Amino acid sequence: MRRRLGLNSLTILIVMAILWAQMPAGLGAASAAVAGGLDPTPASSSAALSLTAMSTTQAPVSRPRSQQGLTDRSGSPATGLVVPGTQPAQAVATFESVPSTMHPWSWGNNTYGQLGIGSYNGSLTPVTVTLLSEVAAVAAHGDHSLALTPDGMVHAWGSNAYGQLGDGSTSNSTTPITVTSSLTDVTAIAAGSYHSIAVKGNGTVWTWGRNNWGQLGNNSTSGSYTPIQVSDPNDPSSYLQGVTAIAGGDGHSLALKSDGSVWAWGYNNGGELGDGTRTERHTPVKVRNPEDTGYLSDVVAIAAGDGTSLALKSDGTVWAWGQNWLGAVGNGTTAPNQLLPVQVLGPEGVDHLTGVVAIAGGWTHSLALKSDGTVWTWGANGSDQLGDGSQDNRTVPVRALGLNGVTAVAAGRGGHSLAIAASTPAVRTNWQTIADNRQSWTGLSQDPVNTSNGSYTYDHGDLAIPGRGPSPAFARAYNSND
Repeated sequence: MRRRLGLNSLTILIVMAILWAQMPAGLGAASAAVAGGLDPTPASSSAALSLTAMSTTQAPVSRPRSQQGLTDRSGSPATGLVVPGTQPAQAVATFESVPSTMHPWSWGNNTYGQLGIGSYNGSLTPVTVTLLSEVAAVAAHGDHSLALTPDGMVHAWGSNAYGQLGDGSTSNSTTPITVTSSLTDVTAIAAGSYHSIAVKGNGTVWTWGRNNWGQLGNNSTSGSYTPIQVSDPNDPSSYLQGVTAIAGGDGHSLALKSDGSVWAWGYNNGGELGDGTRTERHTPVKVRNPEDTGYLSDVVAIAAGDGTSLALKSDGTVWAWGQNWLGAVGNGTTAPNQLLPVQVLGPEGVDHLTGVVAIAGGWTHSLALKSDGTVWTWGANGSDQLGDGSQDNRTVPVRALGLNGVTAVAAGRGGHSLAIAASTPAVRTNWQTIADNRQSWTGLSQDPVNTSNGSYTYDHGDLAIPGRGPSPAFARAYNSND
């Protein structure tokens, strides 16, 4: 039976951050501009990751575009983070240069060693991940974590029950270990619940870990303890090529090609593969267009929720498909399974959402960042994760209240959202007070909470976001039952 997560599950926040050298220590910001990402976990976990520039004086290390780091939530989750910039929206967290000393931090639950600190002790505040001094990107999902170093190698730690650490074993690790040395020249990483994904500089995709629904994409359902190459959909003896971005859901995987097409494989009960069926796929299938007459095209970014998939087109429109029982597809209905992409509607169901530069997918809710710095959300809202001041589920986008000047968004599967803004929004003082007095707090935050003045952690340590300086982070929606 497929493992499902509810709003009472402990959740994971992964601040997938690449900090420019001039940014303040402790605040996650993703590459290309300023961005952050988070990704959900199964019920047993609550942890977080971030990257911090260790020096404000060292010059960035330039890398050719073929060696760009890409983080995807994978997402982000996770699961699919997109960074806005001066150019048209770019696929998941790309960067042209990386500060030469970037160090990862983690916090939260550590049952399986997913904090990477050499022990199983959890932490309510950020702690340094051991053995990694230079990191270009991070990703996490389930009970394991991944890091990409500037030399193109992947490192992993935490749970390894299905081989998701990629070292050829099923032994958990409390410190980062190198994914088999044969995996080199990696430019993108993503994590699913129990599987991991990487893209090489040559555009090939590699996966490892659990494969019960074909989420590894190698034309089988046998798991792998080491990276294997994703098969070519037209010739299983060959391999998928030309990929620029990836995303990982609970049991499905997504890939974006340089030609703007989207490919998917794995679990498909809710239509998350977008091929017009509910048939599980063990090799990639090309996501079809809404009319089922051809294929989705002109896509510049992808994101994966638990059972929902999202795509951002170059014209700033958002398209979604998959599980929709709480409205995560954003088409004005709660029809449970959307088998083909549909265009996300505009506010109040009028026209369609436009001007979007970033997307993120959570367990049953979705986020979009517009070019004007506003955040729009839809789907489940039982934990106030939509940020509209209510707990009403929404089948069309609503604006997250009080957020302006946002540069990145991310969505967690357990009922929370995250945004990084260049300026402080109008935050309700009483919620700040509640956050400060966390031990007596049993309520939910219905408006974004400013965490810029310190490290606020809630009852179970699900969230600890330090922030100082001009770019505060904003925590959104905590489930007191977690």
